Amino acid sequence: MQENINATSKQNEVKSNPPTVGQNAAEELSRLRDDLWRMASAVQMKAKGASAEVQSTRQALQREVERFSEQVKDAADDTREDLKQTGEDLRMRFQKLANQIVLPAR
Repeated sequence: MQENINATSKQNEVKSNPPTVGQNAAEELSRLRDDLWRMASAVQMKAKGASAEVQSTRQALQREVERFSEQVKDAADDTREDLKQTGEDLRMRFQKLANQIVLPAR
């Protein structure tokens, strides 16, 4: 009886899958991008009234953060499409192989 209850409770448990490599990379890049934006904002506030050289450097860094953010977005989009295509190609190859396999008659 106890074995049946244990088996039933194990079947009802929700299995959580670990994050995928893509999810991990996306989360890490998002955190980095967010950190860069926060730092840029903090430096902008702190740099008010600073020298022209400091302002120029801050503005250059701000532009680099903007470029980085765009690169992250573009890379994610490109990688997603590349992986989808690779997955579809593999699926077609497996299907082709499955169609070639002839099972022996019983």
